[in-house]
Amino acid sequence: MEQTRILVIDDDRQVREMIKLTLERDGFDVVEAGDGVEAVEAYREGAFDLVICSMAYHWFPHKWEAAKAMARALKPGGVFAVWGENYDAGFVRRLQADGFAVTTERPGRGGLRHVVFLAQFPSRVTMPSAGRSRP
Repeated sequence: MEQTRILVIDDDRQVREMIKLTLERDGFDVVEAGDGVEAVEAYREGAFDLVICSMAYHWFPHKWEAAKAMARALKPGGVFAVWGENYDAGFVRRLQADGFAVTTERPGRGGLRHVVFLAQFPSRVTMPSAGRSRP
């Protein structure tokens, strides 16, 4: 059985290492990237089942560019998981426009809680560079 491949993108090395150690302990194949250049290099070596990053990613000038890049980095049915401090309806609309099925979660109880965007790229959707097609 093929090992689940995960890309963790964050500019904070300690955050990446913490996530990587936790996931590797559970048997996942984890690749780290500190910025967009490293992320692109990583997915040139093969697609991922899961890409995890913070909403505060500065490695793409615009959030929607990151969504398109992640669509290319994911295996069919893969998930792009993004966490942020606030819900961003525009980001959700952009992910949906790029073919992702999006859900959001607010883990924890009470007080200030981050939002986690879970965007799954369906297995029959393709993302050509000049547009998109759907099943």
